[in-house]
Amino acid sequence: MKPFLFLLLTSAFILPAASAAVIYSGLQNVPIPLSLPQGQDGVFLNVWTNATANSQPGSFNTAPWMNPFLGGTAFANGNLLCPVIDAPSNPMAPDTIVNLAPGAYIYSGLNFCDGENVSSGHTAGSVTPNKFTLGLPGFLGFKFKPAVSGSAYYGWAQVVFSNTGPGSIIDWAYDDTGDFMFAGSVLPVPEPSRALLVMIGLVGVLTRRRR
Repeated sequence: MKPFLFLLLTSAFILPAASAAVIYSGLQNVPIPLSLPQGQDGVFLNVWTNATANSQPGSFNTAPWMNPFLGGTAFANGNLLCPVIDAPSNPMAPDTIVNLAPGAYIYSGLNFCDGENVSSGHTAGSVTPNKFTLGLPGFLGFKFKPAVSGSAYYGWAQVVFSNTGPGSIIDWAYDDTGDFMFAGSVLPVPEPSRALLVMIGLVGVLTRRRR
């Protein structure tokens, strides 16, 4: 057997398997209060630890917190969680988060807000491109770091925003390798299997021998 062919076949058993995993919250339905009782500021969610709070935590800018309030018609984030936004047209204006289609690709090439931000123009009474429709589920994409010096991860949260009652953060997920995500998916991004790579290599070897 040719040395390079032997190496190709044995590599299927030598190369380590991929270990990508999606961390999924499960159905949570965290309520987003419509009113702001004294001392409360909507709901705060740390997507890394799944912790929630009704007043701003001391780690708001040193951990990945999101903060929807007023039923979700307003949305704030700290420095370490950056939602996908419309391309900013005015650097002095707040960045507006966008509603992603199910299965949308969440990766580094999208527009993410830069640091702490408050969005208030992201809902619409009827279906509008990139807007969240009041009372209907939508997906926001985000990237975050678990700590100031941590690596970046990509994820999504399924939400319902409302101006007539409480909204809800239904569930959320992220890929723990820093790989891209598909909005709404709880499966890791598929990677080529070792067997498939070996088959491709064998086809190449056979083609070369025929020539």
